[in-house]
Amino acid sequence: MRMTLAVGCVIALAGLGAGTSTAQDIQALEKDITGLVDRTGEAVVSIGAYAGPPGSTQGARSVGCGVVFDQGALILTTASVVGAAGEVEVTTRRGHKYKGKVLGMDPAMDLAVVKAEGAELRPAVFSRGRVLPPGSLIFVVGNAFGSLPSVSMGVVSGLAAPASDEGGAETLRLSVAIYPGDMGAPVVDARGEVVGLLVGRISFSPWAYASRGPERVPSSMSVAIPAERALALAREIVKTGSKERGFLGVRVMDLTDDMRTQLGDRKLKGVVVTEVLVPSPAESVGIAPGDVITALGTGKVATVSSLLESLAKTKPGDVVAVSYTRGSLESTSRVRVSRFVSEYLRQQAKASAAEPPDVGAQIKYIRSEIDRLEAGLKGLETRK
Repeated sequence: MRMTLAVGCVIALAGLGAGTSTAQDIQALEKDITGLVDRTGEAVVSIGAYAGPPGSTQGARSVGCGVVFDQGALILTTASVVGAAGEVEVTTRRGHKYKGKVLGMDPAMDLAVVKAEGAELRPAVFSRGRVLPPGSLIFVVGNAFGSLPSVSMGVVSGLAAPASDEGGAETLRLSVAIYPGDMGAPVVDARGEVVGLLVGRISFSPWAYASRGPERVPSSMSVAIPAERALALAREIVKTGSKERGFLGVRVMDLTDDMRTQLGDRKLKGVVVTEVLVPSPAESVGIAPGDVITALGTGKVATVSSLLESLAKTKPGDVVAVSYTRGSLESTSRVRVSRFVSEYLRQQAKASAAEPPDVGAQIKYIRSEIDRLEAGLKGLETRK
Protein backbone atom coordinates (compact mmCIF):
# COMPACT_ATOMS: atom_id res chain seq x y z
CA MET A 1 0.00 0.00 0.00
CA ARG A 2 1.15 3.58 -0.63
CA MET A 3 0.41 4.64 2.92
CA THR A 4 -0.25 3.09 6.28
CA LEU A 5 -3.98 2.99 6.86
CA ALA A 6 -3.73 3.95 10.51
CA VAL A 7 -1.77 7.09 9.64
CA GLY A 8 -4.25 7.86 6.88
CA CYS A 9 -7.12 7.74 9.38
CA VAL A 10 -5.37 10.26 11.61
CA ILE A 11 -4.77 12.59 8.69
CA ALA A 12 -8.37 12.26 7.53
CA LEU A 13 -9.77 13.02 10.97
CA ALA A 14 -7.31 15.67 12.10
CA GLY A 15 -6.94 17.65 8.91
CA LEU A 16 -10.51 18.49 8.01
CA GLY A 17 -9.62 22.10 7.43
CA ALA A 18 -6.58 21.49 5.25
CA GLY A 19 -8.33 21.90 1.91
CA THR A 20 -7.30 20.03 -1.23
CA SER A 21 -4.50 18.01 0.40
CA THR A 22 -6.94 16.57 2.94
CA ALA A 23 -9.38 15.53 0.22
CA GLN A 24 -6.54 13.81 -1.62
CA ASP A 25 -5.45 12.01 1.56
CA ILE A 26 -9.00 10.79 2.16
CA GLN A 27 -9.30 9.58 -1.42
CA ALA A 28 -5.96 7.77 -1.15
CA LEU A 29 -7.05 6.17 2.12
CA GLU A 30 -10.36 5.11 0.58
CA LYS A 31 -8.53 3.55 -2.38
CA ASP A 32 -6.22 1.64 -0.03
CA ILE A 33 -9.15 0.24 1.95
CA THR A 34 -11.18 -0.78 -1.10
CA GLY A 35 -8.08 -2.41 -2.57
CA LEU A 36 -7.51 -4.33 0.65
CA VAL A 37 -11.11 -5.55 0.72
CA ASP A 38 -11.00 -6.47 -2.97
CA ARG A 39 -7.84 -8.58 -2.61
CA THR A 40 -8.90 -10.33 0.58
CA GLY A 41 -12.46 -10.75 -0.67
CA GLU A 42 -11.26 -13.11 -3.43
CA ALA A 43 -10.35 -15.61 -0.69
CA VAL A 44 -13.52 -15.15 1.39
CA VAL A 45 -16.43 -17.52 0.81
CA SER A 46 -19.94 -18.00 2.13
CA ILE A 47 -20.63 -21.32 3.84
CA GLY A 48 -24.14 -22.74 4.16
CA ALA A 49 -24.77 -25.77 6.36
CA TYR A 50 -28.08 -27.54 5.98
CA ALA A 51 -30.16 -29.90 8.06
CA GLY A 52 -31.24 -33.11 6.39
CA PRO A 53 -29.47 -35.82 4.42
CA PRO A 54 -26.05 -35.19 2.77
CA GLY A 55 -26.39 -33.07 -0.34
CA SER A 56 -29.70 -31.59 0.77
CA THR A 57 -30.17 -27.84 0.33
CA GLN A 58 -33.46 -27.79 2.21
CA GLY A 59 -33.98 -26.45 5.70
CA ALA A 60 -31.03 -24.04 5.98
CA ARG A 61 -29.62 -24.18 9.49
CA SER A 62 -26.71 -21.76 9.44
CA VAL A 63 -24.84 -19.48 7.11
CA GLY A 64 -21.42 -18.16 7.88
CA CYS A 65 -18.09 -17.34 6.38
CA GLY A 66 -14.72 -18.89 5.66
CA VAL A 67 -11.32 -17.97 4.25
CA VAL A 68 -9.19 -19.98 1.82
CA PHE A 69 -5.79 -20.83 3.35
CA ASP A 70 -4.35 -23.39 0.93
CA GLN A 71 -4.02 -23.86 -2.84
CA GLY A 72 -5.98 -27.11 -2.51
CA ALA A 73 -9.22 -25.13 -1.97
CA LEU A 74 -9.00 -25.69 1.78
CA ILE A 75 -11.15 -23.27 3.79
CA LEU A 76 -10.82 -22.28 7.43
CA THR A 77 -14.11 -21.59 9.21
CA THR A 78 -15.74 -22.21 12.58
CA ALA A 79 -17.16 -25.43 13.98
CA SER A 80 -20.30 -23.54 14.99
CA VAL A 81 -20.94 -22.62 11.34
CA VAL A 82 -20.70 -26.16 9.94
CA GLY A 83 -22.29 -27.82 12.98
CA ALA A 84 -22.73 -31.56 12.54
CA ALA A 85 -22.99 -31.36 8.75
CA GLY A 86 -20.73 -33.64 6.75
CA GLU A 87 -21.27 -31.54 3.64
CA VAL A 88 -21.82 -27.83 3.17
CA GLU A 89 -22.33 -25.44 0.28
CA VAL A 90 -19.47 -23.08 -0.57
CA THR A 91 -20.24 -19.90 -2.54
CA THR A 92 -17.59 -17.51 -3.87
CA ARG A 93 -17.94 -13.76 -4.30
CA ARG A 94 -18.54 -14.35 -8.03
CA GLY A 95 -21.50 -16.61 -7.29
CA HIS A 96 -19.84 -19.94 -8.09
CA LYS A 97 -21.14 -22.74 -5.88
CA TYR A 98 -19.26 -25.88 -4.81
CA LYS A 99 -19.94 -28.88 -2.64
CA GLY A 100 -17.86 -28.56 0.51
CA LYS A 101 -16.61 -31.56 2.46
CA VAL A 102 -15.98 -31.04 6.18
CA LEU A 103 -12.53 -32.55 6.78
CA GLY A 104 -12.63 -32.14 10.54
CA MET A 105 -13.17 -29.84 13.50
CA ASP A 106 -11.65 -28.69 16.75
CA PRO A 107 -14.78 -27.99 18.84
CA ALA A 108 -12.84 -26.56 21.78
CA MET A 109 -11.29 -23.89 19.58
CA ASP A 110 -14.44 -23.57 17.41
CA LEU A 111 -12.47 -24.27 14.22
CA ALA A 112 -13.30 -26.39 11.19
CA VAL A 113 -11.71 -27.12 7.82
CA VAL A 114 -13.76 -27.48 4.64
CA LYS A 115 -12.56 -28.57 1.20
CA ALA A 116 -14.40 -27.06 -1.79
CA GLU A 117 -14.49 -30.00 -4.20
CA GLY A 118 -13.47 -29.22 -7.78
CA ALA A 119 -12.71 -25.57 -7.03
CA GLU A 120 -9.64 -23.51 -7.81
CA LEU A 121 -9.51 -20.80 -5.16
CA ARG A 122 -6.77 -18.32 -4.37
CA PRO A 123 -5.70 -18.37 -0.71
CA ALA A 124 -5.44 -15.24 1.39
CA VAL A 125 -2.14 -13.92 2.69
CA PHE A 126 -1.73 -14.84 6.37
CA SER A 127 0.42 -12.95 8.85
CA ARG A 128 3.22 -14.99 10.44
CA GLY A 129 4.10 -14.27 14.04
CA ARG A 130 2.96 -10.64 14.11
CA VAL A 131 1.28 -9.58 17.35
CA LEU A 132 -1.04 -6.60 17.03
CA PRO A 133 -0.92 -4.24 20.04
CA PRO A 134 -4.13 -2.67 21.38
CA GLY A 135 -5.30 0.17 19.17
CA SER A 136 -4.19 -1.49 15.93
CA LEU A 137 -6.54 -0.89 13.03
CA ILE A 138 -8.29 -4.03 11.72
CA PHE A 139 -10.93 -4.95 9.14
CA VAL A 140 -13.38 -7.87 9.20
CA VAL A 141 -13.99 -8.99 5.62
CA GLY A 142 -17.11 -11.10 5.97
CA ASN A 143 -20.50 -12.14 4.69
CA ALA A 144 -22.82 -9.81 6.61
CA PHE A 145 -26.46 -10.60 5.85
CA GLY A 146 -25.29 -12.69 2.88
CA SER A 147 -23.47 -9.77 1.24
CA LEU A 148 -20.10 -11.11 0.08
CA PRO A 149 -17.72 -9.51 0.71
CA SER A 150 -18.77 -7.05 3.41
CA VAL A 151 -16.38 -5.04 5.57
CA SER A 152 -16.34 -3.60 9.07
CA MET A 153 -13.53 -1.47 10.48
CA GLY A 154 -12.42 -1.42 14.09
CA VAL A 155 -9.47 -1.76 16.44
CA VAL A 156 -7.80 -4.40 18.58
CA SER A 157 -9.00 -3.97 22.16
CA GLY A 158 -6.48 -6.37 23.65
CA LEU A 159 -5.03 -9.86 23.80
CA ALA A 160 -6.73 -12.19 26.27
CA ALA A 161 -4.97 -15.19 27.77
CA PRO A 162 -6.91 -18.44 28.19
CA ALA A 163 -8.73 -18.64 31.53
CA SER A 164 -9.84 -22.27 31.53
CA ASP A 165 -9.26 -25.67 29.96
CA GLU A 166 -12.09 -25.06 27.49
CA GLY A 167 -9.89 -24.00 24.61
CA GLY A 168 -6.23 -23.34 24.81
CA ALA A 169 -5.06 -20.23 23.01
CA GLU A 170 -4.78 -16.53 23.44
CA THR A 171 -7.50 -14.64 21.63
CA LEU A 172 -7.74 -11.23 20.03
CA ARG A 173 -10.43 -9.01 21.53
CA LEU A 174 -11.83 -6.63 18.91
CA SER A 175 -13.98 -3.52 18.96
CA VAL A 176 -15.71 -3.91 15.61
CA ALA A 177 -19.25 -4.25 14.26
CA ILE A 178 -20.25 -7.87 13.56
CA TYR A 179 -23.40 -9.04 11.79
CA PRO A 180 -25.19 -12.33 11.03
CA GLY A 181 -23.15 -14.25 8.47
CA ASP A 182 -19.77 -12.91 9.66
CA MET A 183 -18.71 -15.84 11.86
CA GLY A 184 -15.62 -17.46 10.39
CA ALA A 185 -14.55 -14.26 8.63
CA PRO A 186 -10.88 -13.25 8.39
CA VAL A 187 -9.62 -10.32 10.44
CA VAL A 188 -7.22 -8.30 8.31
CA ASP A 189 -4.60 -5.75 9.35
CA ALA A 190 -3.53 -2.54 7.62
CA ARG A 191 -1.03 -4.51 5.52
CA GLY A 192 -3.80 -6.60 4.03
CA GLU A 193 -2.69 -9.76 5.86
CA VAL A 194 -5.02 -12.07 7.77
CA VAL A 195 -4.19 -11.75 11.47
CA GLY A 196 -7.09 -13.72 12.93
CA LEU A 197 -10.28 -15.68 12.39
CA LEU A 198 -13.52 -14.37 13.86
CA VAL A 199 -14.99 -17.05 16.15
CA GLY A 200 -17.37 -15.25 18.46
CA ARG A 201 -18.97 -12.17 19.90
CA ILE A 202 -19.51 -11.29 23.52
CA SER A 203 -22.65 -9.22 23.77
CA PHE A 204 -24.83 -8.10 26.65
CA SER A 205 -28.58 -7.64 26.74
CA PRO A 206 -30.21 -4.52 28.23
CA TRP A 207 -31.25 -6.69 31.20
CA ALA A 208 -27.64 -7.62 31.93
CA TYR A 209 -26.70 -3.97 31.54
CA ALA A 210 -29.39 -2.91 34.00
CA SER A 211 -28.82 -5.60 36.59
CA ARG A 212 -25.02 -5.26 36.75
CA GLY A 213 -24.61 -1.54 36.30
CA PRO A 214 -23.52 0.42 33.22
CA GLU A 215 -20.00 1.01 34.49
CA ARG A 216 -19.20 -2.72 34.54
CA VAL A 217 -20.60 -4.08 31.29
CA PRO A 218 -19.39 -3.28 27.74
CA SER A 219 -21.95 -3.33 24.94
CA SER A 220 -20.18 -5.88 22.75
CA MET A 221 -16.81 -7.33 21.93
CA SER A 222 -15.70 -9.70 19.20
CA VAL A 223 -13.24 -12.56 19.61
CA ALA A 224 -10.75 -13.89 17.07
CA ILE A 225 -8.14 -16.64 17.11
CA PRO A 226 -4.71 -15.34 16.03
CA ALA A 227 -3.87 -16.38 12.46
CA GLU A 228 -0.71 -18.35 13.24
CA ARG A 229 -2.50 -20.44 15.87
CA ALA A 230 -5.53 -20.98 13.62
CA LEU A 231 -3.34 -22.11 10.71
CA ALA A 232 -1.42 -24.57 12.90
CA LEU A 233 -4.68 -26.11 14.14
CA ALA A 234 -6.11 -26.21 10.60
CA ARG A 235 -3.13 -28.15 9.29
CA GLU A 236 -3.40 -30.55 12.22
CA ILE A 237 -7.08 -31.09 11.39
CA VAL A 238 -6.22 -31.79 7.73
CA LYS A 239 -3.59 -34.30 8.81
CA THR A 240 -5.37 -36.13 11.61
CA GLY A 241 -9.08 -35.25 11.37
CA SER A 242 -11.24 -33.81 14.14
CA LYS A 243 -9.44 -32.90 17.33
CA GLU A 244 -10.81 -33.80 20.76
CA ARG A 245 -9.02 -32.67 23.89
CA GLY A 246 -9.41 -33.95 27.40
CA PHE A 247 -11.54 -31.72 29.61
CA LEU A 248 -10.76 -31.23 33.31
CA GLY A 249 -13.43 -28.68 34.23
CA VAL A 250 -11.56 -25.87 35.94
CA ARG A 251 -11.05 -22.17 35.46
CA VAL A 252 -7.53 -21.14 36.39
CA MET A 253 -5.06 -18.27 36.41
CA ASP A 254 -1.30 -17.95 36.65
CA LEU A 255 0.21 -17.54 40.12
CA THR A 256 1.49 -14.07 40.94
CA ASP A 257 4.24 -13.17 43.41
CA ASP A 258 1.60 -11.76 45.78
CA MET A 259 -0.27 -15.07 45.68
CA ARG A 260 2.93 -17.00 46.42
CA THR A 261 3.59 -14.72 49.38
CA GLN A 262 0.08 -15.32 50.74
CA LEU A 263 0.53 -19.07 50.27
CA GLY A 264 3.87 -18.96 52.11
CA ASP A 265 5.92 -20.45 49.29
CA ARG A 266 7.83 -17.99 47.09
CA LYS A 267 9.10 -20.84 44.86
CA LEU A 268 5.71 -22.46 44.22
CA LYS A 269 4.97 -23.09 40.54
CA GLY A 270 1.53 -23.89 39.19
CA VAL A 271 -1.86 -22.40 38.38
CA VAL A 272 -4.46 -21.43 40.93
CA VAL A 273 -8.00 -22.77 40.52
CA THR A 274 -10.58 -19.99 40.54
CA GLU A 275 -13.65 -22.11 39.75
CA VAL A 276 -14.53 -25.79 39.49
CA LEU A 277 -17.34 -26.71 37.12
CA VAL A 278 -20.02 -29.02 38.50
CA PRO A 279 -20.22 -31.79 37.45
CA SER A 280 -16.72 -32.22 36.06
CA PRO A 281 -13.71 -34.55 36.37
CA ALA A 282 -11.99 -32.04 38.68
CA GLU A 283 -15.01 -31.89 40.98
CA SER A 284 -15.19 -35.70 41.11
CA VAL A 285 -11.72 -35.97 42.69
CA GLY A 286 -12.23 -33.10 45.14
CA ILE A 287 -10.29 -30.27 43.50
CA ALA A 288 -11.59 -26.95 44.86
CA PRO A 289 -11.15 -23.21 44.25
CA GLY A 290 -7.89 -22.02 45.82
CA ASP A 291 -6.02 -25.24 45.03
CA VAL A 292 -2.82 -24.89 43.01
CA ILE A 293 -2.38 -27.45 40.21
CA THR A 294 1.32 -28.29 39.83
CA ALA A 295 1.32 -31.25 37.42
CA LEU A 296 -0.93 -33.12 35.01
CA GLY A 297 0.03 -36.47 33.54
CA THR A 298 3.78 -36.49 32.94
CA GLY A 299 4.03 -32.73 32.52
CA LYS A 300 4.80 -30.09 35.12
CA VAL A 301 2.35 -27.18 35.25
CA ALA A 302 3.85 -23.71 35.68
CA THR A 303 1.41 -21.59 33.67
CA VAL A 304 -2.08 -21.78 32.20
CA SER A 305 -0.53 -22.48 28.80
CA SER A 306 1.46 -25.44 30.13
CA LEU A 307 -1.70 -26.93 31.70
CA LEU A 308 -3.47 -26.62 28.36
CA GLU A 309 -0.54 -28.22 26.54
CA SER A 310 -0.72 -31.19 28.91
CA LEU A 311 -4.47 -31.49 28.41
CA ALA A 312 -4.03 -31.28 24.64
CA LYS A 313 -2.05 -34.54 24.82
CA THR A 314 -4.99 -36.37 26.39
CA LYS A 315 -8.17 -37.76 24.87
CA PRO A 316 -11.63 -38.05 26.43
CA GLY A 317 -11.67 -41.11 28.67
CA ASP A 318 -7.94 -41.07 29.47
CA VAL A 319 -7.01 -41.47 33.14
CA VAL A 320 -4.17 -39.18 34.21
CA ALA A 321 -2.56 -38.07 37.44
CA VAL A 322 -3.20 -34.53 38.64
CA SER A 323 -1.08 -33.05 41.42
CA TYR A 324 -2.14 -30.03 43.44
CA THR A 325 -1.49 -28.25 46.71
CA ARG A 326 -3.97 -27.01 49.28
CA GLY A 327 -2.23 -24.87 51.85
CA SER A 328 0.74 -26.93 53.02
CA LEU A 329 -0.76 -30.23 51.85
CA GLU A 330 0.24 -31.86 48.57
CA SER A 331 -2.10 -34.32 46.86
CA THR A 332 -2.16 -36.46 43.73
CA SER A 333 -5.34 -37.96 42.31
CA ARG A 334 -6.16 -40.10 39.30
CA VAL A 335 -8.78 -38.38 37.17
CA ARG A 336 -10.63 -39.50 34.05
CA VAL A 337 -10.82 -36.53 31.68
CA SER A 338 -14.06 -36.08 29.75
CA ARG A 339 -15.14 -34.54 26.46
CA PHE A 340 -15.01 -30.79 25.97
CA VAL A 341 -18.80 -30.40 25.78
CA SER A 342 -19.52 -31.40 29.34
CA GLU A 343 -22.76 -32.20 31.05
CA TYR A 344 -22.14 -29.11 33.16
CA LEU A 345 -22.36 -26.81 30.15
CA ARG A 346 -25.57 -28.44 28.95
CA GLN A 347 -27.12 -28.13 32.40
CA GLN A 348 -26.09 -24.48 32.66
CA ALA A 349 -27.64 -23.70 29.28
CA LYS A 350 -30.83 -25.52 30.26
CA ALA A 351 -31.01 -23.69 33.58
CA SER A 352 -30.44 -20.32 31.92
CA ALA A 353 -33.28 -20.97 29.48
CA ALA A 354 -35.64 -22.17 32.22
CA GLU A 355 -35.06 -19.39 34.74
CA PRO A 356 -36.75 -16.06 33.86
CA PRO A 357 -34.82 -12.89 34.64
CA ASP A 358 -35.55 -11.02 37.86
CA VAL A 359 -37.58 -8.38 36.03
CA GLY A 360 -38.66 -6.65 39.26
CA ALA A 361 -35.06 -6.02 40.32
CA GLN A 362 -34.13 -4.83 36.85
CA ILE A 363 -37.03 -2.37 36.70
CA LYS A 364 -36.15 -1.12 40.18
CA TYR A 365 -32.57 -0.49 39.06
CA ILE A 366 -33.69 1.35 35.92
CA ARG A 367 -36.07 3.56 37.92
CA SER A 368 -33.32 4.43 40.39
CA GLU A 369 -31.07 5.47 37.49
CA ILE A 370 -33.87 7.62 36.02
CA ASP A 371 -34.43 9.28 39.42
CA ARG A 372 -30.69 9.97 39.72
CA LEU A 373 -30.54 11.55 36.26
CA GLU A 374 -33.65 13.65 36.88
CA ALA A 375 -32.16 14.89 40.15
CA GLY A 376 -29.00 15.89 38.30
CA LEU A 377 -31.00 17.79 35.69
CA LYS A 378 -32.95 19.64 38.37
CA GLY A 379 -29.65 20.60 39.97
CA LEU A 380 -28.44 22.09 36.70
CA GLU A 381 -31.69 24.07 36.32
CA THR A 382 -31.33 25.43 39.87
CA ARG A 383 -27.77 26.62 39.21
CA LYS A 384 -28.98 28.43 36.06
